[in-house]
Amino acid sequence: MRQQTRIVRTLSVILLTQVAARSQPLHLEFEVATVKPFDLRNSPAKAAVSGGPGTSDPGRISYHNDMRRLLMQAFGVRPDQVSGPEWIKTEGFDVAAKVPPGTTAVQANVMLQNLLAERFGITLHHEMRNAPAYAMTVAKSGLKLKDTEYPNAALDAPDSLSFTRDKNEFPILPKDLNAQIRVSWTKNGSIRSTFRSYPVARFAQDVEGALPNFEASELGPSGVPPRVVDKTGLTGKYDFTFEYSDGSVESFGPSLPSALEKQLGLRLDKIELPQDVIVIDRINKVPLEN
Repeated sequence: MRQQTRIVRTLSVILLTQVAARSQPLHLEFEVATVKPFDLRNSPAKAAVSGGPGTSDPGRISYHNDMRRLLMQAFGVRPDQVSGPEWIKTEGFDVAAKVPPGTTAVQANVMLQNLLAERFGITLHHEMRNAPAYAMTVAKSGLKLKDTEYPNAALDAPDSLSFTRDKNEFPILPKDLNAQIRVSWTKNGSIRSTFRSYPVARFAQDVEGALPNFEASELGPSGVPPRVVDKTGLTGKYDFTFEYSDGSVESFGPSLPSALEKQLGLRLDKIELPQDVIVIDRINKVPLEN
């Protein structure tokens, strides 16, 4: 039976937004850049971004992605926030660029926006569209989260940890580990996650990532899980353990929504959430020569 341990860091992730991107000068561009098509279906390499600001190789950046993911990277959006011809999901492109010294991550994405517009003749506009989402709220039965015993926990944890395990072979977090952390363990279709000094807003993002595991019908029309928005009003940090079924035939335990309410006193309510969608009006399938 497959067993897997994952340590998930809780460093704050700064999502690129349209406001941040639009605030940058429009003339931002890479010093040198090449764009080459590749066969996405027969490519041995997975979609990836390497190098660039914040990495060990800030002066060079490369993208190996389909066009939709390139646009997602450039504008800092989700898959359901890009609307265009079907081929943008199936045609792959390798982009390699030299990044000017001192470029920030946000500026590099604006450079990618400008490069794609130039090489593919892209014109687009923005529309506000409603998308399915969930609001995370406190259940009527009341909150069951315990205030953290580690209020001054660091926002990161070591890359590797040695665990002792309970009688069911689930890992136990070391008591002296003063770090904001989540440790997840999967066994026999049951997922158990232990959280330390964890804010509910961050937990809502974890739940969003887990939605595809519990029911395929929860995926939106674009195959993307709905957003989960923290509407609890809780601003503290908590220590808790959460266990639920991964949705497979062989799994045991409660479903994700049921576990949330019974174990943590939280619930998910379906809502519609307006979001900015990038609508492509025109795009060439073949890029201009380098």
